[in-house]
Amino acid sequence: INPCFSVTAKAVISPDFCCFHFFDKRIPKAHIVSIVKTHRQCSTPAFVIKTPRRLLCVKQTAEWAKEQFDNQRRF
Repeated sequence: INPCFSVTAKAVISPDFCCFHFFDKRIPKAHIVSIVKTHRQCSTPAFVIKTPRRLLCVKQTAEWAKEQFDNQRRF
């Protein structure tokens, strides 16, 4: 299993994690535990979505993921 993100040592200018492999399918709302954006210095803007079983990376261009992120921030 390839991880969807890379964890780097913390430094002043480096991001905590970036995504390099992306999940292309829609994830049902009921399966999403949390959703966060990757660091702005990552080469590809993405969301890291936590489900009960794993972490998945989804590009920020996915409209359904943007909606889920915005809905989560309202609460």
